[in-house]
Amino acid sequence: ASARCFCSPTWRPTTRLLRAASCMRFIKPYLKEKADVLDPFCGAGTMLFERAKYSYASLTGTDINSDALRAARQNERNAKTGAHFLIKNAGSPFRDKFDEVICNMPFGLRVGSHDENRSLYAAFLRNLTKMLKKDGVAFLFTHEKKLLAELQPESMELEDKCTFSAGGLHPSMFVLKNK
Repeated sequence: ASARCFCSPTWRPTTRLLRAASCMRFIKPYLKEKADVLDPFCGAGTMLFERAKYSYASLTGTDINSDALRAARQNERNAKTGAHFLIKNAGSPFRDKFDEVICNMPFGLRVGSHDENRSLYAAFLRNLTKMLKKDGVAFLFTHEKKLLAELQPESMELEDKCTFSAGGLHPSMFVLKNK
């Protein structure tokens, strides 16, 4: 199934919040109550804080950028969700398993490149099935739609997808589940 969702950008921080809120509305039917949730590309934590508006057991955010994590921790002081933030490369194995993995993956436009995303996405997606509990679900938001489809683990199936319109880009939210 595929849907087209729209959000109109007016002011940059509002755009990110609107996009994250729109993503949550789309994935709401797939969210698990009392879920252990991981955002392995958390940045300032926007997706996790939007996810926190629904039932959860724990929220964990990781990123390789210490400045982004500093912003996420500041945002957590305001949001008071109980989220934990750690510096970690999304392409390296995770010790814990999660009910949900949710992330706004690097687009390779303002930062990085398509070639850098190829190796990053490959490493992340190799680990994705190991990050998820058996009945876990992944919510992956990206502009690199062809790359994600090409590298999607064979052990996972596409459950749903929604394409958004934001600032001239048309990223999609992919809902993947273990087969």
